[in-house]
Parts: sequence; C-alpha cells; structure tokens
Amino acid sequence: GDNVGAMVRDTFRTLTSREPSVREAALLRRLHDEQLAVFEKDAKAADAFLSVGESRLANGLAKPRVAAAGILAKALMNFDESVVKR
Repeated sequence: GDNVGAMVRDTFRTLTSREPSVREAALLRRLHDEQLAVFEKDAKAADAFLSVGESRLANGLAKPRVAAAGILAKALMNFDESVVKR
C-alpha cells in the first residue's frame, strides 16, 4: 500500500523482533524514499533489480514501489539484529 511508515515498522519488527526506534524508522524511511526516487527516474534499474530471483511481479503493482520495498527488506536482512540473536 501507500503507508510506507507502516511497511518500515512491520518489516523491521518481522526481521528483528522489536520495534524500530524513531531514528531507525526515519533512516529506513529515507532509504526507501531515496530508492523510490531512483527507481522512478530509472525504469531499467527497477527492472534489473526485480529480475533477480524466480518470483514474478503481481499485476497492478508499481515496479518502482516494489523495488524500493525490496531494497528496504534487503538492507534490513543485512542488519546485524536480523541475523544474530543475542
């Protein structure tokens, strides 16, 4: 959907088992927004990012939005708290 803040919080919580701090949420929102701007200006970059893997893009979804969400998820999956339980 259009609620990027909720997507940031939900993805963070799913991958780390905690709520993001205000600072973390703001940084992740900025990452998403910057990547969305890149993908909106460069359709080939969005296509290249989305071509990785076997899943196909569902009809009706905007490629730049899906690619930006993918970058967000990728960044969070590389976050230490997503990988290591202390």
